[in-house]
Amino acid sequence: EIPPTDGRTSGRRRALAEWLASPQNPLTARVIVNRVWHHHFGRGIVATLDNFGQMGERPTHPALLDWLAVEFMNRGWSIKRLHRLIMTSEAYRMASAFENAANSEKDPQNQHLWRFRAQRLDAEIVRDSILAAGGGINLAIGGPPIFPPLPKEVLTSVSFGVWKNEEEGPAAWRRSVYIYRRRGLAFPMFQVSDLPEQNITAGARYVSTVPTQALTLLNNPFVLKQAGLFADRVRHAAGDDPAAQVDLAYRIALTRPPSQTE
Repeated sequence: EIPPTDGRTSGRRRALAEWLASPQNPLTARVIVNRVWHHHFGRGIVATLDNFGQMGERPTHPALLDWLAVEFMNRGWSIKRLHRLIMTSEAYRMASAFENAANSEKDPQNQHLWRFRAQRLDAEIVRDSILAAGGGINLAIGGPPIFPPLPKEVLTSVSFGVWKNEEEGPAAWRRSVYIYRRRGLAFPMFQVSDLPEQNITAGARYVSTVPTQALTLLNNPFVLKQAGLFADRVRHAAGDDPAAQVDLAYRIALTRPPSQTE
């Protein structure tokens, strides 16, 4: 217990917080940096994010995990600095297309990171990338949540709660972090792209490949609207030259020039 001077509480909660964030308790920092590492690489240094105990998996790089934990604490427990540290590392900047026969034989699962791990985008990033390619993304920061339009059959499938359908447009084209969350009503575009169950905690997202994902990207009204905006953007910037249009489309959507075949 750490009783406060005013004597209004026992101080047990503060004692717990001080213990959790104590430099003498490295487990908290290890767990945090491991989850951030998992976010960037698709696999944690300890693969079992929720279990660092005897039943969990052993770390692939224990010295790296300890070093990141110490750096994280020494840098003021700053998540932003941790992101920068990882994303400027050689491991993060490696190519996923790199091949090496000897490494493939010794480490076919790439657990030791001899190349970058190719991974799927999260549901929210898929939507944000579509908005960015279309050119209509609203980058305003802060403010109330948004309610992208949902089909009537989806809204009537639940009895309680609120969803204020907004018209398609800049007000509804904010980044996905601002989309309103209802535990009993998952945003359909996110749900098909492996959004975790909102009624329980989840250490990591499942990654699935199902037909509804492709069908959503082919038929969803929002996606079709953004595809039209993308086409207009390319046509306006590249003119009527098909080769220039293809080149610009690849540079905007995939941040690379197209190959000759493409």
